[in-house]
Amino acid sequence: MSSFETQRRRVLTGVALVPALLLAACGFRPRHYVGLAQRTLHFRFDRAAALEPLVHEMLAGTPATVVTDPKAADATVVLGPLEEAREIIALSASGTVREYALRSVLTVRLVDRAGEERLPPTRLVAERDYSYDDSRIAARAEEEQVILTDMRRELLRRALLLVDRRLVARP
Repeated sequence: MSSFETQRRRVLTGVALVPALLLAACGFRPRHYVGLAQRTLHFRFDRAAALEPLVHEMLAGTPATVVTDPKAADATVVLGPLEEAREIIALSASGTVREYALRSVLTVRLVDRAGEERLPPTRLVAERDYSYDDSRIAARAEEEQVILTDMRRELLRRALLLVDRRLVARP
């Protein structure tokens, strides 16, 4: 390889690294990043079993450790109940449904190892609207499930950020 090609490769590598360094410097985090410190957490799901796989997905790659024994945890995060509802918000002139509103409510609570409540039961709410067409029932059912999963992720992300803030406030 000639010195020109080596120099060119170095310049291109440097140019490619500049955006990455700028993103890192501005505090950019991946979409599902949850800033939990190196903690050992126990999760209890009270009528919120749908969140369990999402918790493991969101905490993968973070310094936090999930344990099954509450006595081995720094704190217990109680998630639930998770309440989901669908409401008609618009009808067409012929009386058929045109638009729905989805609403998810999650209650989160945090108790430390000593049994002291660090975060009282707090309700988090997410709402989304979507249009509906009778001719695409199967596609709309799939779309509704995607929206519900997205809402659950959003509620869980907000719950974990609350937990992190409470644990950082008083370690």
